[in-house]
Amino acid sequence: MLDENVPEDVKRRVAPGLFRLALESAAQQVFYAKQHRAGESRLATEERWSAVHKTRNMIALAVHQNSERDLSQWLGFRTERFPTLHIANAGTHNGADRPIT
Repeated sequence: MLDENVPEDVKRRVAPGLFRLALESAAQQVFYAKQHRAGESRLATEERWSAVHKTRNMIALAVHQNSERDLSQWLGFRTERFPTLHIANAGTHNGADRPIT
């Protein structure tokens, strides 16, 4: 968010929701692709995806094929993953707690 005409408070309120949408969309694409390669039906894939409601669980479903699996190891592979997930989750509800650059 490099546009200097957008006030910082707007960036802090809007950016987390955009991050969340991007994370959930990427997770869905990964999950659907894995399900397709495994021979799962589109209907079964959509039902599994629709049953998950939290971003963290959607990512776990995409990464591990299990929405309840721990993401600690996955989050630790790249330093930007944890803060991005934090901003996308907490920031969507409360606004970002740090500047969005």
